[in-house]
Amino acid sequence: MNFKAWMLAGVALVALSGFISVGRCATIFQDDVESGTNGWMVQAQGSTTSLLWHIMERDARSPSHSWWCGVESSGTYEDGTNVVDGTLSSPDIVLGSTQAVFFFSERYETESCVDDVQVWLSTNQGASWQALAQNRWGRSAGWTRHVVELGDYTNHTIRLRFRFSANSYMNRYGGWFVDDIEVAEKTDEDQDGLFDFEEGWYGSNSWETDTDLDSVPDGLEVYVAGTDPDDPASCLQWSAMGWATNGVAGLVWQGSPSKLYWLEASPHITGVWSAVSGVVTADVMNPNGMTNLTPSESLFYRVATTDRVALATMGFGCDANGRSALYTNAFVVWGDLHSHTIYSDDAEKRQTNYVVPSIPSAALSNTIGLLDFVSITDHAESNIPGFYTMEKWTNMIAQIMAFQNTHPEIVVFPGFEYTKTWFSMPPLWLIPDGNGHKNIILYDFEHLPVRGYGQDAFSSPTQLWAYLDSSNAAGHYLCIPHHPAKGSEPAEEGETHDPYISMGTDWATNYLRSDILDLVEIYSRHGGSEMEDAEEPVHNFRAPGAVNTALDRWLLADHNPAYKMGIIGSTDTHGGNPGDVREISTNVQSWLGPYTGGLAALLVANRTRESFWYALKSKNCYGTSGGRIAIEFTAKLGDALAPMGGTLYHATDLSSNGVGLVNLHIRAVGESVTNPIARIQFYRNSVCILNATNSLWGQTVHIDHIDRLPHHFAYYRAKIWEAASTLNSSCQYERAWSSPIWVEKQ
Repeated sequence: MNFKAWMLAGVALVALSGFISVGRCATIFQDDVESGTNGWMVQAQGSTTSLLWHIMERDARSPSHSWWCGVESSGTYEDGTNVVDGTLSSPDIVLGSTQAVFFFSERYETESCVDDVQVWLSTNQGASWQALAQNRWGRSAGWTRHVVELGDYTNHTIRLRFRFSANSYMNRYGGWFVDDIEVAEKTDEDQDGLFDFEEGWYGSNSWETDTDLDSVPDGLEVYVAGTDPDDPASCLQWSAMGWATNGVAGLVWQGSPSKLYWLEASPHITGVWSAVSGVVTADVMNPNGMTNLTPSESLFYRVATTDRVALATMGFGCDANGRSALYTNAFVVWGDLHSHTIYSDDAEKRQTNYVVPSIPSAALSNTIGLLDFVSITDHAESNIPGFYTMEKWTNMIAQIMAFQNTHPEIVVFPGFEYTKTWFSMPPLWLIPDGNGHKNIILYDFEHLPVRGYGQDAFSSPTQLWAYLDSSNAAGHYLCIPHHPAKGSEPAEEGETHDPYISMGTDWATNYLRSDILDLVEIYSRHGGSEMEDAEEPVHNFRAPGAVNTALDRWLLADHNPAYKMGIIGSTDTHGGNPGDVREISTNVQSWLGPYTGGLAALLVANRTRESFWYALKSKNCYGTSGGRIAIEFTAKLGDALAPMGGTLYHATDLSSNGVGLVNLHIRAVGESVTNPIARIQFYRNSVCILNATNSLWGQTVHIDHIDRLPHHFAYYRAKIWEAASTLNSSCQYERAWSSPIWVEKQ
């Protein structure tokens, strides 16, 4: 049983501040990349032919050379091949009976969540490899120094490997730089339980047992949650671990009344740490905190701690199967709120198209017939012959009403699309006008406007909203922006597009209304608008229009509630076949990319129009990339528990180094047993705070995470990935994006 109280931050590798001097450690292997390849081997993996690893002088940690996986001519890892999968492997390194550590410096820049950097180890001369650390992606904080424990590999001959893996899309990033590679034996000159690299790691003295003279050795302090070897007032001691007669382990430590504690576990000491207990407290009458658990010999354990404040939260609000108390009687329904029929001017030339009631039975059975709710959102512009007219509006309403009467099991919401069509020529095109593309979703057939109108009638969304507010639709409609981060449209075959026509959304406050802008579409067959560096971006991606940009605006000083938006996905099909996410060649628009579009999911208590509408308005919903991933995402703060779209309120002052605790819980169910969950990510605001992966996860996964909230306001959201299964060449993982949960100071 490996009970340890490592004060790591839950990261895969331990980042060290500055370059570490390990002169008092016995060096086993060292390479500063200044004297040639030194036995390192560069290889291409799988069917790739990329040999991008090479020594260069573009950037280095010390003094002038480093290994780089990249292309000199472009300064990126775009090499014109389908994928990049290259390895840099060390020569044999012989470890003795003394435990060793592995140091290296790195700097990387990759496409987030898709292209990753990996560190591997082999004990059989490269016949097989095992991961030493969690995969990483995105941008590192410049050059960082890392240390990896090699205690499990004493008396082995090992090889180390740096593997860079990227798909064929969005490879115009800086790549991976590696420098100053070293393997050294652990030594402990001062016999305090810390090895001699403690100076660079913890700031304590590797030659002095008790730096702060508090009668507790530096090593014991570091391995006890919340202590500091340089602070004599910080002294928290371990007590002996006790075992109950029923075989349940009890981990006991000397606590403090001002602290909160919880237990975390990880399959590897440098792996992802997840909370395996609720928060426990220590008080004056009983200064010992205890957490009971059924131990696992395959896990490492540590105690995490923070200051005790009024935001103390207990538990995650779910049962042993991961079902949240908020969702006991809820179930998921699926829909598509963005689809077109032949009444849209651009539909017939784009896809084989049907008027909704005329959909063939085969199509009905495998697309729209699988939906629980749907909206037809034909383009409402009418200034050009053949575009939308009053006659088309009347016919469309009559036909979807007939469809609703024939298929009462599917809730049909009337709607239309307000589409930007005007050319904006220089220099005025530089000024965002906020129009973008927006769908108007109407509650029912009893609350319709005279007709839907586009930008030809109303030059701004605010004018359109004023018209709707003066009509029978007042108080009974939603306005949903879609592909908000998109720039200009790519040209279709044989056509050109004016580069000055932006299809994105301006999130300025004058184009917002919290009573109708409850939702935003994050994904469709145009691609994704999640955030910069996310996979499958829309064409000509513009970060100011991204979904995370809009959500982050709620964090500004006025905390405008109009930026509290839920998330959905849609198809944007132009084939009169809502919900069509089949991965077949005829179901993509090639100039947009290999995307079949997404779906919207609601958590409801019953199958009624009222229940569906309430879920949309309350943001108890999420979007997917087309896969039917069922999720339940909740957050708990104190005694309050909130679902997706909810807000947790508090009255605690966090401005004086206070920290609040938020318990996050996710339950995810893959589409089938052959579509297991592969990755779960939690975001606080735009920062990923948990990136958990496990190749052994099955169809159903539920995990918890405790976040230490440092500010009064925040929002949390979850992103779930199924195992690779799609035919999409740019991202083979079906994904689900939860609506946020907000934390707000009263």
